[in-house]
Amino acid sequence: SCQVVPLQFLHALLTYLGDSVDYDSGLSGLKSPLASRPSSFPGIGVPSEALLRWHMRLEYFAYETLQDLRIGKLFEIIVDYPESSPAIEDLKQCLEYTGQHSKLVDSFISSLRYRLLTAGASTNDILHQYVSTIKALRSIDPTGVFLEAVGEPIRDYLRGRKDTIKCIVTMLTDGSGGNTSGGNAGDNLLEELNRDAENQENADYDDHTNIDEKQAWLNSESWEPDPVEADPLKGSRSRRKIDILGLMVSIIGSKDQLVNEYRVMLAEKLLSKSDFDIDSDIRTLELLKIHFGESSMQKCEIMLNDLIDSKRTNSNIKTSLLNAPGTVAGQEEAEISHDVLDATIISSNFWPPIQ
Repeated sequence: SCQVVPLQFLHALLTYLGDSVDYDSGLSGLKSPLASRPSSFPGIGVPSEALLRWHMRLEYFAYETLQDLRIGKLFEIIVDYPESSPAIEDLKQCLEYTGQHSKLVDSFISSLRYRLLTAGASTNDILHQYVSTIKALRSIDPTGVFLEAVGEPIRDYLRGRKDTIKCIVTMLTDGSGGNTSGGNAGDNLLEELNRDAENQENADYDDHTNIDEKQAWLNSESWEPDPVEADPLKGSRSRRKIDILGLMVSIIGSKDQLVNEYRVMLAEKLLSKSDFDIDSDIRTLELLKIHFGESSMQKCEIMLNDLIDSKRTNSNIKTSLLNAPGTVAGQEEAEISHDVLDATIISSNFWPPIQ
């Protein structure tokens, strides 16, 4: 159901039913957006105005029909995103032609409330669907206007769940908790977002450095205001800057709550480690510093340093005991006790209460 065949068929149909009108004339506004230069009608020199209107009516009906099919399956399409990108592209082209964006918003919100925002859906499933919705709708509407309308019911529902904060932190920091489709295996959502942000910054830098005065003037001439559905309290520039992490934080309320929950989960994770392997946790902490600042993550950094110091201390003690003089039997007993004994030294002022 997610193939691009309908638009290809429509292109061929409209080309066959095209006209031979000179598109430099006053009828150029009737040109099909899919056919660059339609062919002539069989046996007809210059088509009548009625025939042109029939042509445009048929074209609009075809776009609207395909649009309704895609909107009806939008929930499934977003579940399969990004594999369903061709269907999203179909919907984008249809909406650009019909302008029926409100139909998409109303239909999709209804599907969300009936199929997703229910007691039977887990918080993790809702969050994954929300992230996929953000990515898919941004490709349809880069301004983010319709994402605001669609995302608000999801955010309101998630705020009423007790495990939302914990699930968000797990999704951001756990390699198995994020949606890794389209990314590297084992990547968490935070790594994926950071990689996307770097790519976007590079693209923005290239656009800024390569643009000339002529192109800047053309861009200013092609500027369009935000749709009437846009929230007047939010500028278009700030709306485009909203990222997935920012939308996640808006569900929780503040970044401090997210950081505190991460600190509690990090403490449980670190104390359960027997091998002091914290490389992935260090990488996650560095990514969190980029988004939330070093001062916010200072306590978490001290917790990780405690594990590093504990590992070094354990290693030094075991090495010293093994090198100490003694009997053979005593050395064997010492080796056994060394293997089963480890100590973790923590800076209690910076750790959350340990239960």
